[in-house]
Parts: sequence; structure tokens; C-alpha cells
Amino acid sequence: MTQAVILAGGRGTRLAEVSGGLPKPLVPVGGVPVIERQIALLARYGVNEVFLTTRHLAERLEAYLGDGSRLGVQLEHVRETEPLGTAGGVAALRDRLRESFLVVYGDVLVNMDLQRLLAFHAARGAVATLVVHPNDHPYDSDLVAFEEDGRVTGFHPTPRAADTPDLANQVSAAFYALSTLALDYIEPGCEQDFVRDVFPRMLAAGMPVYAYGTTEYLKDMGTPERLRQVEADVASGRVEAMHRDHARPAAFLDRDGTINREVDGVHRPADLELLPDAAAAISRLNRAGWLVGVITNQPAIAKGFMTHSDLARVHRRLERILGDAGAWVDAIVSCPHHPERGHAGEVADLKRDCACRKPGVGMLEALAGSLPVDRSASVVVGDSWRDMAAAHAWGIDAIGVWTGHGMCAVPPLDQTAPGRPDVLVENVGQAVSVLLDPDPGVEKLAAEVISALRGGAPRPLPIQVGGLARVGKSLFVFRLRRLLRARRLEVAWLRLDDWLVPADERPPDSKVAERFRLAEAREAALSLLAGETAEAPGYDPLTRGALGSRIPMDAARADVMVVEGVPALLPQLSLPHGLRVHLEADSEDVRRARVERFYRWKGFDGQAASQLLDSRDEEHRMIESVSRSADFRLTVPALVDPGPVEVKP
Repeated sequence: MTQAVILAGGRGTRLAEVSGGLPKPLVPVGGVPVIERQIALLARYGVNEVFLTTRHLAERLEAYLGDGSRLGVQLEHVRETEPLGTAGGVAALRDRLRESFLVVYGDVLVNMDLQRLLAFHAARGAVATLVVHPNDHPYDSDLVAFEEDGRVTGFHPTPRAADTPDLANQVSAAFYALSTLALDYIEPGCEQDFVRDVFPRMLAAGMPVYAYGTTEYLKDMGTPERLRQVEADVASGRVEAMHRDHARPAAFLDRDGTINREVDGVHRPADLELLPDAAAAISRLNRAGWLVGVITNQPAIAKGFMTHSDLARVHRRLERILGDAGAWVDAIVSCPHHPERGHAGEVADLKRDCACRKPGVGMLEALAGSLPVDRSASVVVGDSWRDMAAAHAWGIDAIGVWTGHGMCAVPPLDQTAPGRPDVLVENVGQAVSVLLDPDPGVEKLAAEVISALRGGAPRPLPIQVGGLARVGKSLFVFRLRRLLRARRLEVAWLRLDDWLVPADERPPDSKVAERFRLAEAREAALSLLAGETAEAPGYDPLTRGALGSRIPMDAARADVMVVEGVPALLPQLSLPHGLRVHLEADSEDVRRARVERFYRWKGFDGQAASQLLDSRDEEHRMIESVSRSADFRLTVPALVDPGPVEVKP
């Protein structure tokens, strides 16, 4: 039978204004005292013998909890006669504790897999294992440094000197698994702290002390602000959702050009400069309960330009800067390999093909092996075809950004199709808006689609989505596909832009019907509806030319087939038994601004982009005319304003 010690002797001074005179562990969170939630978790994992060290208002705890039998544990109250700190009270139980036991601080709301923690502790032969996690305020938290296998190398409690080197955002979560051998490092009868006193003594003596990293929920509620936060997290379901039992969506972010500025190699911490929107975007993902992983090709190691230690220092700087801004990443994985030989000073063992270098999926596999990833809801965000191809090879969505390389690098021929983004936005902030912002129009259409399918509509159900350029059609369809996929419905997506005639093959001042191969597109759509396969010629929006390889398509397993593009509602593309959707931007000014930025990304100057817009009045009138036959007229909400965007020439 595993034992636990809950430390509940503190006065709770910081919480006094909202505690109503209760001892801190009895302050309710979602109507249930935090200590009752702790004991319930311990009992769930077979920890049935619990010692409660108390001092301030001990009688209130004794009266409420009794012997623990109503909570399924054997509970013994141990009153301290004088303050002994976090460690001193545990030492007083020296003769009562057996083998390994847990230590829990009484003001921490926790919901985690204790079986995994205890298995890790036993497998490492640890004398002490600290639960650690990243948080949004590492600057005022006790940090733990450790090796890749979890072996602790140092403790860095607060306050820290201003010149302290960058540290990884790995915070002691006030939850430990200890061997009784750890008690030998607690001096009897005096006030001591585990992180400041006991664990450093153990390290100095060469004892095996380990860190167990988790993305599960552990948060102290010892201040009014933090109490409000944990109450909100309980009410929203976040506390339960973050348990290891529940897979979570993950955003796998490329590093250079997506999170930080692309400078042709970040070889030392001083080279690292976050892009303006990055920290706020990552913080949004953190608050929404998404996992955030960084996947980065780092061939500079193989080329001899930097070492693994250099890279570790860069990543500690990244974690510090993000932490200062209230954000964190759950894991960083890098590939040090490079296949091409011939660089002076290169590392021969690393000059090879590998499965981890993007577009390989090895880094995605590694993160999925260590984090509870919901693969079907996850996404890669990056600035290169390599990021997009890795996502598609692994079967997840891909969002491209204009920052960094700006999706401008030319992929090899066999990667032209998989290397395309599902949706292209201006920066990582917009990418996160795509994932998290609500879109009432998408929700309305999804409900109609689900109702039609339940009512016996043919599958795949065709949906034609049209509207003027840059109103947000691909964004809308991307969100619709994700929402329907979450309802276990498969979506085939035909992009009419793949039937665009290359710019140099169009007649001067060509009309919309002359820019698209509409007859070929309709034939392909009808073939797919009939259960056959089809191909699209493919089109590269950056070069305005042919993609270089044809796009194979198959809708045999699809429940829905979306045909999306400017001319989707034209009579030349009419399809049977479907839904017709016309999309609009928030305003014409918003749309024109998007068009101008899009064409600047293609290499046009502002005047040329404006002239192009003005030349398409005929198109606008035609699209407005056919929109009157649409089943739905919906507005696509604007994404966050990206501000100035650096566009690669």
C-alpha cells in the first residue's frame, strides 16, 4: 500500500482575504475543498494511507476530514508544534513511512496519472523524483535543471540573481515521490525546504534525484488570483481534460521563421529574436489547453557550425523569453542531421539521411510518443514546404505562414503537392486564430450538412463554396473540414485554383471564365461524385504557373465533397443535389487589403496589386449575380490584424 504525506500546516496569509477564515486546504474549488480533491486522486490510484501535517487551524481540518474513511483512505493527522517548513514535518514521520511515498503540498490542485509517476520513480531507482512542468510565470517559480533522461543537475529557487544564465522552463510542481532514504537528508527538528535545502544536499551527496515532466494539471491556489484561475479551470473542464487519460490537440510549430526571426541560422542565444506575434499566439494555445511542441531542423550541428550544447542554450533562451511573456512550449525536438557532405568542420556521423529531418515524420512521432496527442485534431504550422509535407505524410493538417521563408522555397517535384499548405496565413498569430476563433457561419453550415446526411442525402454531399478573391474561402473550408472531422465525417476538398490557367497562357485582360478550366473541373467533380478518381492540373499561386505535378483526388470514402473557389457558383460548374454557399468578407476594405498583401507576397508592388483589383470589376459583378442563387450567404470573420509582415522576395 503506497503512502502519502500532505503538507497542510501553512497559515495561508496570501489567501486570507477570500478564505473566509478557513485553513487553506479547506478552501473550496468548484464547491469541493482542494484537499478533498487531492485525497480523492490518491485513493483513485491506490494510495490509501495518508498523513496530514497540520498546524494553523488544525482542528478545522480534523473536524472536516476525520479519519478519512468517508473518502476511502486511512488518514492520520500530525500536528506540528512549531513551523518546520515543507521538509521538517515529513522528517517527523520517519518511523511511520515505508519504502516509497508521495509528498503533496496542500494548496496544489492536481489531476495527474500517479501510476506513471510511481513507475518512473521505480524504474530510475530514484531516491527522489520531482514532478516538473512548464508554466506561464517561470521567473518567480523554483526551476529544476536535468538531463535528457530526467537526472537532476541543479535547483534554482527564487529569487534568482539578475545575471543567472537562461534556464529551461521546468518548474517544481510541489509534488514528489520519495524513498525513505531521502529522510536521511532532512535535519531533524528545524525548519527546512525541500527545494532549497534537502534536494541540493542529496545532489551534493551523489544521490539519484530525478525530474518527472508532465503536461497534466498542477497549479497552486495560494493567492486570490490563482484561486480564481483554478476555479475557472474546474468549471470549464480543463482540469479533467488535461489528465493523461485524455488525448489533446497539439500545435507542432516550426521554429526559425515561424516563432523567431529567420536569420540564416540561430547559432547562439544572442541570435534569437521572437517574431512580434509569437509569444501571444503560443499563450493562446496554452490557455486553450492545446499541447505545443517545437519541431526544428538544425543541420548547423551536422555542418559543424554549432554544437548540441549551443542548441540547448538557444532553446533555454527561447523558453525564458516565452516565459517572460506568459507562454510556454511543452517540448522541443530537433534534428541535427544533414544529408549533404562537403562542409569544412562537418560532423561525419551526422551527415546522413534520417527519418527525423523534415519532411520526415520522426520528430512528430517522437512528440506523439511522449505527449498525449490527439492526432486527428493536431496541426503543423511552418514557413516551408518541408513543414507542410511532414504534416501531410503524418496525416494531419498544415498551416503555412508568410514569415521566415514565407512558403517561397521550391520543393522537389515529388513534394510539390504534399508540400502545399492546407491554408496560408500571414503569421503564427493568424494561424492560431484559424484554430481557436469561432466562426458562426462554419457552425451553421456544419449543422445543415449533418442534418442533410442524417436525412438520407447522397454521399458524398457536394458543397460549392464561392466568393470573391481573398474573402476567406480556403479558411472557411479548412475550418469546416476540421469541424466535420471532429464529428467523424470525411471531407474531400477540390480547390478550383488547381484548374487555373497559368498566367502566361491567359489572354490579356482575361475574364474569370477564361482564367479557369471550368469544364475540366466540373468533369473531375462529377467523376468523384460517381465514385471514380480524378486529377487536377495543379497551380502554384506564388509563381502563377503550373505546379509541376498533377494532383490525384479520391472521394470514395468522403461524406462531403467541397468544391471551393472564386467561380464555384457559376452555371458552368453546376452539380446535382448539393448546397451552394456564397462567402463575403467583413467589408470590401478588409478584402482589398488582403488582396494587396497577398499580391505583395507574390512579388507585386502595391500599385500593381491595386490595378489588378480594379481590372476585375466584371468578375465582381458576375460573382455578385450568381450569389443570389446561393443557399447560404455567410460572412467570414476577419483574422487578427497581423500588422507589418516581412515578406520574402
